[in-house]
Amino acid sequence: MAFGSTLCIAFGESFRTECDVEGTDGAAGAGPQEHIPQILDALNMAYNEQALNASWMSLDSVEVAREHIKHAKGSKEELAEDTYLYGEIHPSSTAALLRCLGLRTGARYYDLGSGTGKTVLVAALLGLNATGVEVVEKRSLAAQGAARRIGGQGVAKDICPPSFLHGSLLDVDFSDADIIFANSVLFPEELMEGFSRRAEALRPGSWVVSYWNLLGPCFRSMGQFSGSVTWQAEGLFTWKVQQALCGRRALGAEEL
Repeated sequence: MAFGSTLCIAFGESFRTECDVEGTDGAAGAGPQEHIPQILDALNMAYNEQALNASWMSLDSVEVAREHIKHAKGSKEELAEDTYLYGEIHPSSTAALLRCLGLRTGARYYDLGSGTGKTVLVAALLGLNATGVEVVEKRSLAAQGAARRIGGQGVAKDICPPSFLHGSLLDVDFSDADIIFANSVLFPEELMEGFSRRAEALRPGSWVVSYWNLLGPCFRSMGQFSGSVTWQAEGLFTWKVQQALCGRRALGAEEL
């Protein structure tokens, strides 16, 4: 599936996005549209359609937060069983985000907390070199299974196969990223601190899109991106957009 050098986006009238990011053209709703129907068809086949339904969510997100806390040293946070809903950014909004940031074919994409892998597969289908990192094993396995199914379809024959890692983002070297997406709504404080320290190794100019801003002088706020998500039926959900400045050496896990 050839996409050329520029990412393309499209979505139905019920899906909107807003790109308000310094240094980009902000054209999150413009551009070629012909490939998005193919991508959505491929994802429907990979996930048996249910996973793309706008009302698809569950209470097992509490498991995600607990796994993150286990990896954050010394955490004493407690989580209520009925506090959290699992949800995802819509595939069309993922594509719009990538276009908003002007990413090109071959760019290095990471989703930290990738769940069942949909943003990673969208990025891969749009020509990016995509990796997902997920701390809950059953979600990581579901993502790997979806990638195998989509790999058997003709629509995916020309893409760089996405990869999925089971583990904490604190154990992964993502310093080669051009963009990191982290839907960090439920990330504990210790995890955000570790994320910020490890992200100091990103190349200057790399993008970080996260619900919470990364901490410290190595990151500059560039604006925000808003898109459609599965955990709210109406309106847009907003993530903060930052750029890396420092390019420090990658941190070892023992230093976090």
